[in-house]
Amino acid sequence: MRCRNDENSVWVTKLSKDTREPDLHKLFRPFGVVSRVYVAIDQNTGMN
Repeated sequence: MRCRNDENSVWVTKLSKDTREPDLHKLFRPFGVVSRVYVAIDQNTGMN
């Protein structure tokens, strides 16, 4: 099991319901290497 390095993590909240992982990758790519993008989806509401 790999440990997440929060020192190099960016947390983004209040996303549009239409936001998808490729959108965030494209947004943050100009600032450096994006190794992982994850958009959490609420199972009950279907919103992220």
